[in-house]
Amino acid sequence: MFTQPNCEKQYIITLPSLPDLENIPTIGDTTLIQQQSLDLDLGLNPLEWVVLWSEADMVNCDTCMHVVITPSGDMEITVYLTHESGCTYVTTFFIKLENKENDLHIPNIFSPNGDQVNDEWSITPPTDIEILDCKIFDRWGNLVYESSEKLPSWDGKFKGKSCEQGVYIFVLKYKESQDKEKIMTGDITLVK
Repeated sequence: MFTQPNCEKQYIITLPSLPDLENIPTIGDTTLIQQQSLDLDLGLNPLEWVVLWSEADMVNCDTCMHVVITPSGDMEITVYLTHESGCTYVTTFFIKLENKENDLHIPNIFSPNGDQVNDEWSITPPTDIEILDCKIFDRWGNLVYESSEKLPSWDGKFKGKSCEQGVYIFVLKYKESQDKEKIMTGDITLVK
């Protein structure tokens, strides 16, 4: 910088280093099952970065690099990252909650006694679940019912005769939307 003819003045300016944005993690949208938590670690140096998470009541620590998020419903979360240079990076992601506990309701007791109340054990799956096969076994492991119907229903009989009161085991093979085949097992109590 020149101030007067033949006079020179120098200024030294030190600029802070800018952050390498390639090291900032990308957080994608995610789907959780209800009451499930999301464990996230940003992996950034806390001496260089300051973090602030929106939705502080759903995050175990709203100023930490490593957090556990426990959403109570579908939500959008914004993460504000401020580098020591003063640069701020903002990213937003969405968490969707699914209630898997109630997706496939399997009754566990029925009374095939002819009173027209709860006389059959049946499954009515939601539209996104396809029943592939249903088997029911007695306590000795004998197959007493098998169906590949989309809506299986057992009347409590084996070869036309009423089965004994007791506990039976079901094995259900099903498929959710695009998922692979899944198997669910459980017990059914037959009462008279």
